[in-house]
Amino acid sequence: MPRELIQLRSTNLVIIPQTWKSPDHIEHTTSCKGVNDRIDVLEIAYCVAKRVVVVQVRMLSTVSLIDVSETDWEIITIDVKDPRIQKLDDIEDVDAFFPGLLHATVEWLKIYKIPDGKPQNQCACDAKKVAFITDVVAEVHKFWQGLVNIYYFMLKYTNADALFHLSTEEAKNIYMEALDGGTA
Repeated sequence: MPRELIQLRSTNLVIIPQTWKSPDHIEHTTSCKGVNDRIDVLEIAYCVAKRVVVVQVRMLSTVSLIDVSETDWEIITIDVKDPRIQKLDDIEDVDAFFPGLLHATVEWLKIYKIPDGKPQNQCACDAKKVAFITDVVAEVHKFWQGLVNIYYFMLKYTNADALFHLSTEEAKNIYMEALDGGTA
């Protein structure tokens, strides 16, 4: 069965744009590198969201998975227009208001890639509170900014029409040296 057909009931699966889980960064809570994509979001849904729509959400919790030895953050949220939002501020509220939903979500996150022939994901840590989530999002946003800066730098200086044309390798070396602080 294709993974697209397997869906956890009462959730919308989306992403946070301008985030990137860097494969060059070892996450201290899991001792694994990032999974090389954006942060995933599971929205506790009162209705199914339309495709390609921007939804403002409140972050409630996060689960850290080990996906084939890489850290993959899954953030649990609720739409700010959801009539139940007044009762939900943090992870404890999710368990109280939706008994069993968080457990079912974690179990689904562990197994949803199995139909694709991939191994089961491992849960790396217990669900975390909102304060922890905001730090994770801020960190992976910085990784995304660095990624965008690398691509911008490479495009700017490897273009054949550039005033100071560099080979791809020269541009990459200069950029990486600048990130490391350069040489004295």
